[in-house]
Amino acid sequence: LHLQKFVHRVIKKYLDETICRSMQSHNAVENVKETVLSHYSELKDFQNAWLVFDLIQLRLKYTSSKGRYKERIGVETPKELKG
Repeated sequence: LHLQKFVHRVIKKYLDETICRSMQSHNAVENVKETVLSHYSELKDFQNAWLVFDLIQLRLKYTSSKGRYKERIGVETPKELKG
């Protein structure tokens, strides 16, 4: 399984995708980090697992902003506005 897809699945399992990383439970974020590191041991070479935290940050930034957009506008994505 590709790293990015794996991280997305683990995030979906442990975290609330409607809120940013800073608002997540520290323990839940640690669970994601440990799960990813156990599956991709080569990522342990990155100091403080910064790559894993960046992937978590980017995914939650995307999913939480998508959720805020849906709340404001009432549709999933801007594409639905055209159709």
